[in-house]
Amino acid sequence: RRLARIAGPALVFLVHHAVPAIYFFVVTATTYTTSAVAVAASAVPGPTGDPGAVARPIEAVIAGFRALRGHPLLIYALVTSAFANLAWAGGYLFGMALVFHGRPESLTGYSLMACAYGVGNMVANVVLSARPPAAPARWVVAARLVFGGGMVLLALGLPLPWVLVVAAVMA
Repeated sequence: RRLARIAGPALVFLVHHAVPAIYFFVVTATTYTTSAVAVAASAVPGPTGDPGAVARPIEAVIAGFRALRGHPLLIYALVTSAFANLAWAGGYLFGMALVFHGRPESLTGYSLMACAYGVGNMVANVVLSARPPAAPARWVVAARLVFGGGMVLLALGLPLPWVLVVAAVMA
């Protein structure tokens, strides 16, 4: 899954330079259709087990919130993740598309930025997963500060090389 975050934008960059813009969305639709057919044709079995043991979705959500009681760090992480995800979706995905709109490297720059974010995300996951989980509160707060600072820097409309550095670091 992490590799897809890197390969996807890199392929967008390559296809953008190989295919005229008018056909770019035709290529995209073809790849989505191919993926859907491949998933439908796969013989991956669905969930198995006792259907009576599966909680209804609302019960599972309520149980998750009950499990948070008495864990202030988890509550903080959940609440700040909600805001970070909103900022990421609104600012990073849509805001950066607007920042790159009108620039000479519009689609190329956006795909390179997404690729840099994916590389930074994968490197951070590999490095941090190898560390023991010591002082989790520091890591959660530091991650939120780095991400928020990166969002502010991206909003400044920096030149492309700096955008790539910021995207990789904030991942």
